[in-house]
Amino acid sequence: MEHRIQCTRSPPPRVQKIRTAVAQTNMTEFVDSALVEAARAGSPDAFGVLIERYRAPLVRLAYGLTRDRDEAKDIAQDAFLRVFQR
Repeated sequence: MEHRIQCTRSPPPRVQKIRTAVAQTNMTEFVDSALVEAARAGSPDAFGVLIERYRAPLVRLAYGLTRDRDEAKDIAQDAFLRVFQR
């Protein structure tokens, strides 16, 4: 069974509002911890912002280990799915 996270459309206004707040605060560590806390409490918007922020670095890390772009994307996707399911 293969799962893919699709992000081909614009983010919802709530996600854009969070992004704007993040850009204006310049306190990324605090904001990350607040986003994690909100995501743990069930906020899909906070989880979406975390995915957008950490997807590329995670894919790069997985690519460095596998040297396979598709496998790296699958690994990152599986990691996010596991986090989301907890």
